[in-house]
Amino acid sequence: MASCRSRPPCVGTLSRGEVSENSGFRSRPPGSWGCPKKMRQNHVSSSTRQQQRSWTNTNSGQRESHSYFGDSRGVVAADEAELVAVLREAHPYVNLHRDSKFVVMLSAELLDSGSTLDGILKDIAFLHHLGIKFVLVPGTQVQIDQLLAERGREPTYVGRYRVTDSASLQAAKEAAGAISVMIEAKLSPGPSIYNIRRHGDSSRLHETGVRVDTGNFFAAKRRGVVDGVDFGATGLVKKIDVDRIRERLDSGSVVLLRNLGHSSSGEVLNCNTYEVATACALAIGADKLICIMDGPILDENGHLVRFLTLQEADTLVRKRAQQSEIAANYVKAVGDGGISSFPEPLGYNGMVTTPNNHIRRPIWEIHTPTFQNGVGFDNGNGLWSGEQGFAIGGEERISRLNGYLSELAAAAFVCRGGVNRVHLLDGTISGVLLLELFKRDGMGTMVASDVYEGTREAKVEDLAGIRQIIKPLEESGALVRRTDEELLRALDSFVVVEREGQIIACAALFPFFEDKCGEVAAIAVASDCRGQGQGDKLLDYIEKKASALGLEMLFLLTTRTADWFVRRGFQECPIEMIPEARRERINLSRRSKYYMKKLLPDRSGISVFLPGFEGPLPFELETGYIGIGEKEEVQSFYYFVKSENNPEEDPLLLWLSGGPGCSSITGLLFENGPLALKSEVYNGSVPSLVSTTYSWTKTANIIFLDQPVGAGFSYSRSSLIDTPTDTGEVKNIHEFLQKWLSKHPQFSSNPFYASGDSYAGMIVPALVQEISKGNYICCNPPINLQVIDI
Repeated sequence: MASCRSRPPCVGTLSRGEVSENSGFRSRPPGSWGCPKKMRQNHVSSSTRQQQRSWTNTNSGQRESHSYFGDSRGVVAADEAELVAVLREAHPYVNLHRDSKFVVMLSAELLDSGSTLDGILKDIAFLHHLGIKFVLVPGTQVQIDQLLAERGREPTYVGRYRVTDSASLQAAKEAAGAISVMIEAKLSPGPSIYNIRRHGDSSRLHETGVRVDTGNFFAAKRRGVVDGVDFGATGLVKKIDVDRIRERLDSGSVVLLRNLGHSSSGEVLNCNTYEVATACALAIGADKLICIMDGPILDENGHLVRFLTLQEADTLVRKRAQQSEIAANYVKAVGDGGISSFPEPLGYNGMVTTPNNHIRRPIWEIHTPTFQNGVGFDNGNGLWSGEQGFAIGGEERISRLNGYLSELAAAAFVCRGGVNRVHLLDGTISGVLLLELFKRDGMGTMVASDVYEGTREAKVEDLAGIRQIIKPLEESGALVRRTDEELLRALDSFVVVEREGQIIACAALFPFFEDKCGEVAAIAVASDCRGQGQGDKLLDYIEKKASALGLEMLFLLTTRTADWFVRRGFQECPIEMIPEARRERINLSRRSKYYMKKLLPDRSGISVFLPGFEGPLPFELETGYIGIGEKEEVQSFYYFVKSENNPEEDPLLLWLSGGPGCSSITGLLFENGPLALKSEVYNGSVPSLVSTTYSWTKTANIIFLDQPVGAGFSYSRSSLIDTPTDTGEVKNIHEFLQKWLSKHPQFSSNPFYASGDSYAGMIVPALVQEISKGNYICCNPPINLQVIDI
């Protein structure tokens, strides 16, 4: 699927939850074709009229009426037009996924779900017939525990692993066998004779459905005695039989990989399902690992986390290493270093480029691994990591005390090993697999290692590299010429892609905050790196950055590259749609075309990068505007930093800077915030930011508000109210707080503190009085006012 996805401005605790009922397929009559998207409204001429026709439904025997649109020249029913639209929209994804290798982990919780599992397996069969190669790895933990309970036995877990005694091993064999037979049976039905008979291929009327191959596709070894605990017949993955799995996939089979391994002495060993799935995905070089679970990954606001880069996922897991044993095991498995701690320098798409050979190969074809027991895969096939796969399980996963952090850790582990995309899906949503693969923004959480690899904000030392890339395009007339001085002034707006110390691509985003839009400019890729998706990577990054800044539209001017942008969702627009401040500077003699694209709403609110700060932020930041007044003439800008301790219960504090007229960023960067400017000689580039140890956000949620209107990024749409008064500003701040809490109801019960410095000492007492009056007359939502701090 496409790599651009909506993502939230702040990262929260990963937790279980529900998504809205309309997240999946709409209910349809039996025999009809469900659609994951509403068909776009067609513009119909006045001569076209809606009509009715009816026929007998052969499935129900009922006489049904159906609407259709058209005239006497071509009548098309609405549901038929919808089917055509869906098929056309699916075409690029079908072509993209054909011949891809997907490893699908089916959680044990879903295997008892009846109709839910039936739908998932039907979708897998459908995708298999479209040319996707599947390895299925079903879980058995729930089923084993149920069998033991029926026999009066209690399961025993130590860490991530089950202690497999003789009773547990017998239950594991029975569970794995029953699940294998069930999956084989559900994938066996052939095509509907009724549906294919009219197409005349009678030779296929008695075909079976999907051929499923099950066997001893991996070798295992005993886990043995660890820290005095004898794990019995619990096994660890020792070797994946890559050649046999690939042979079966190439022959048209779906491979069913049970979690029962076989030792060199002929023992049957009970292995961890996730360890088997992750080891297999890495060993065969899967294009995707898809984990279908019993719930979604949500942030603290209850929003679905749709997308995380590998770096972001890695940071989230590491932050919880003190509270989670599985997170700690992840850190131990991959090392204490950052994402850059790979055995060889990585380029784009998880490939390795060596100095003497620029033929790029997957990482699993470069490294001959050495496992913990000193045994590697034959012929260099398999894993480069120190572990065979990544096991998750035990009481931590069963209790869900840390939500779906376990699955996120496994996703990050696999991404680090060379599988570019891992998808974590809520299997309780009907059609979730199809929605994830055929919708632009999917229906689950994607962790990707290749989307923004090497992409960062530009620095002064990048000027020469940027100039080298854009110079040929300036000379050809495709880009507007910029002097070195102009390029330096605009450097803060540039984003670059770096590979092995060289700048290979660049782009710029110039925001127009009052118009809530931004200009995309100077997208350029080095000539020897074109055709590798670098332009798409930059555009995705620009869109993500624009959404984080609160922009709603992107626009651009182009003379040569309109087709490229049209294919990526831009539409031609009149010059009047361009912000006035930009229109005044347009060189009309170039006769540029104007294009605009509406950004997808950022529903989940995560923004973890800031210009000048190295890597993802170690805290959760949200920025935005709240409209004040009946017509919202005043637009109040705020920074919100969530508590790094316990945001659900820690106080909510409003910080007002003095002046009057100082931006609240002074508090964030120079007083009590989590960031500070690095003390260094200014070189003309984006100033460097560093973390602080004294931030009040260690124990409090803080709103840094730009006030009065005109301070910082807060502005007014009306010149009549550009001159604020203290009394008016107090009322504006109170309205801001009520509207902010309405958008963030999870903080409405937190203790509230009003605070500030300097001239804020004139505002805060009056604000507290205004809040008290509002609470007395039952303003909604009420504010849990505690004390003031000046």
